[in-house]
Amino acid sequence: MSGKLEVYSDDFDEPIFRVPLAATVVNPLVTKVVNTRTSLNRKGGLREQKIRITNPVKTAAIDGFRVIIRGLPEGVQVRNASEILPDGSVVIVVHQPLGPKGKFALVLEYDVPKGTPASIYPQLTTEVIFNIPNVAVASALAVEKCERTCEGHFAVTFRSVPGRLYQVEYSADGNDWKGSTPTRAAGSIVRWLDCGFPYTECAPKDAPKRLYRVREME
Repeated sequence: MSGKLEVYSDDFDEPIFRVPLAATVVNPLVTKVVNTRTSLNRKGGLREQKIRITNPVKTAAIDGFRVIIRGLPEGVQVRNASEILPDGSVVIVVHQPLGPKGKFALVLEYDVPKGTPASIYPQLTTEVIFNIPNVAVASALAVEKCERTCEGHFAVTFRSVPGRLYQVEYSADGNDWKGSTPTRAAGSIVRWLDCGFPYTECAPKDAPKRLYRVREME
């Protein structure tokens, strides 16, 4: 929500003058854990938990957001984290526009030690990011291979630097690109699987066409 305000001064010793002020108030995003019980991704060996971010504003879109995660059990690491703050909080940055009343599903990828309970109760805070620069197609990384699996999913393979954070973007027309949940590379090759929601908005078989590109986020 934006607005303007003019402050008038009628100091007895000075001529009357006015000062125009402009401000923007941002409603906080609503973030919640969809299921406290994590599920095991047998392909990657990580435990996953889905959260949903909602823009409650009816008239304004946002450029992107960052999710701050606190209160994780000891030893649990978030593999798709963008950064770790000095106090140990984990941050995931999502460069994905969120329209009025829009929703975004994000998958937290946990590397957990043995004995960690299946249910995890993170403390979540979400902050809005403004003025994210557009990413040119020329800056996208090359996709080495894209193949359909027997389940009807798409497997996207690309070269990576271990420890770096990447985001696979997808499009139906090559113009309007949407970002998936960021993933952190464990090796020099990443094989990313598009199996639909919550990684992408729908399964590949339900889209008229699906194009992919990859960009490095840090």
